[in-house]
Amino acid sequence: MESISKFFNLMKEMWYAPFTIYLIGFFYVQGAFSPYLSEKVIFESIVYVTPVSYTLYIANGIKFTCVLIFPLIIAQLVSYGISKYILKGKKFDGPVLLAITTASMFVTGCLQFYTIDFNSSFSFFKFNFVYMFIYLTTGFLSIKLIKSGNKTIKLFCTLYVYLLLVIMLILSVYLSGLLAQNEIVNKYVHKKGNIQSMLVTDDDGQQVSLLRFDINNDYIIGYDLTAKKMKIMPKDKVKKIETSNYTFPDEKYKFDPDHPAHAGDETVIQSVNNYYNYLLDGDISDKDTREFLSNLTIEFKFKYFNGIGDISSEILTKRMNNENYRGKEVKDFYGVVSSVPETQEPKKRDASNVHYKKVYVREFWKSQSFDVLFTLKSSDGQHWLIDNMDETSFNFVQ
Repeated sequence: MESISKFFNLMKEMWYAPFTIYLIGFFYVQGAFSPYLSEKVIFESIVYVTPVSYTLYIANGIKFTCVLIFPLIIAQLVSYGISKYILKGKKFDGPVLLAITTASMFVTGCLQFYTIDFNSSFSFFKFNFVYMFIYLTTGFLSIKLIKSGNKTIKLFCTLYVYLLLVIMLILSVYLSGLLAQNEIVNKYVHKKGNIQSMLVTDDDGQQVSLLRFDINNDYIIGYDLTAKKMKIMPKDKVKKIETSNYTFPDEKYKFDPDHPAHAGDETVIQSVNNYYNYLLDGDISDKDTREFLSNLTIEFKFKYFNGIGDISSEILTKRMNNENYRGKEVKDFYGVVSSVPETQEPKKRDASNVHYKKVYVREFWKSQSFDVLFTLKSSDGQHWLIDNMDETSFNFVQ
């Protein structure tokens, strides 16, 4: 019975938790669906309330609160450590402390708002938590440093610091939502990552392309790719919605054998070239097959050639002389362009001397091209064996 009583007492003390979570979710979502994006001064639109579902407020409030707990705990520990071990329990007069606290938060706020570059691919959303940590540390430390002489003055100073802290945190939560929106838009602008898009047709037959943000019972909310701002459309005015997911291909640099920086990767690229030279040779001999197999790992042989090469190179030679690579004629093959090899982390079971490289290759055929990812393995960093091969998608940097 005592444990049950303690539980209900705790619930009574935590009455504000659901309201706080909802409030955090509210300001975060309003920032995320803010009509403004390119302007740094957002105060003219901060009073605008975007009509989204309540579940969206709650869901985002819970997620953001869970993340906010970590800087809150660390800020409490840091402020305690500074107060006890650096300032040795020293206290300050209320007015002086309030002036220092206000100035500190004001300067931090200016840095927070005016160092943001909305066109950058840098994640300012994550960096924004650093500023929240500074606000929390400053607020907690200020409260610990208030002199306890006059109770009325101490109460006023404490309430002032809490109010200032709440204001700065609300602005930070709103800004986090805005930065989260900005990261989604920047995925489209910088053509990186995965995006969700919508093609919306209204009652008049007009179509608009949007980056998807929310579809609720009453409204469709997305980023208008033409107008470059958020668009809110009443659902009863919409005739048709087509949604799709798209992942932008990675961008890779072309391998240049004449470039000094690429000199150490020639042996890696040569293994890839040998692979194509063999497969596209019109007259393969048993000697060619044995040399070809020496450039492959055991895992690759069994995966792509069913282990034939380890049983009989002659059988594999006959097979390759009677089969066309990709079922196409050799005369339709124009060549390949390879990317600069990239280092890949070794597997846990590998020995310490094992290294991996990735090479992205574009095959050019008559009226068609294919993108392939090669994984190569080496035990000495000099001789590279083809370990795996996958179809992929990428773009070369122009």
